[in-house]
Amino acid sequence: KDGKLVVESYFNGWHRNRMQSIRSASKSVTSALIGIAIDKGFIKSDNEKVFDFFPAYEDLRTPERDQILLGHLLMMGAGLDWNQTTFPDNDPRNDEHRLGESDDGFRFVLEKKVIQKPGTVFNYNSGNTDLLAGIIYETSGMFADKFGEKYLFEPLGIDHVGWRKNNNGHPNAAFGIHLYPRDFIKIGKLFLDSGVWDNKQIVSKAWIAKSTTFKMQYPLDNNQGYGYQWWIREWDVDGEKITSFQAQGNGGQVLCVIPELHAVVLLTGRNYGADSILPFNYLNNIILPALK
Repeated sequence: KDGKLVVESYFNGWHRNRMQSIRSASKSVTSALIGIAIDKGFIKSDNEKVFDFFPAYEDLRTPERDQILLGHLLMMGAGLDWNQTTFPDNDPRNDEHRLGESDDGFRFVLEKKVIQKPGTVFNYNSGNTDLLAGIIYETSGMFADKFGEKYLFEPLGIDHVGWRKNNNGHPNAAFGIHLYPRDFIKIGKLFLDSGVWDNKQIVSKAWIAKSTTFKMQYPLDNNQGYGYQWWIREWDVDGEKITSFQAQGNGGQVLCVIPELHAVVLLTGRNYGADSILPFNYLNNIILPALK
């Protein structure tokens, strides 16, 4: 808070120098890499057509799929037929599981039918995020992990990043990143400070604002929306409304940035299933009131 580390605690054998799988919080890191790619001119804008990035899959291009823009992938609004929430993670009916089993994940996602007009309906889709890694590669010539190393991690002094690979050889952009907690919270601090780190602009202020601005309503919770791979959340703290933007991953990985409190909170854990609500209760009832 206010530029100072005020609390740091680890439990149950975890410690500062043990890497944590940040799960789907990886999506927010990938969004930052897309912003950098736009800032540096590798990508023209978030209004480019997705199929323009993937000439190898031209055979899949249809008038319906041709309406999908980069921004639609980022906001989880591509409109593709995709279900990764109804069935367990390891169920073969789960599209995320099937994506992980595929030897050509990009084709697996791009051949899905368009069932909603792109940009109109929120549907959580890890395939959207994996396509972002492909777009970084197609435009920069660098795999997303190497791109991130050069343009994001090294400038932040992050020397150790674990990144799971998919069967197609690309890094898993949706849930594959492992970081030390102190390194992960640097990304939150970077976004809190409008993309500046050590007096250098790492991500443009414009991208920070755009990616953390409400784009789509999350249908299961009126207090949550979605930006560009960041969750936007409104909290009720002692009767006062406080807004944050967050990177979130299964098991209780939450990087919560609260601009109006000049604060960043990182929670990591193994709170799966019904326990996944615990970090949010902890934030709402203990941490945010204390930060006020």
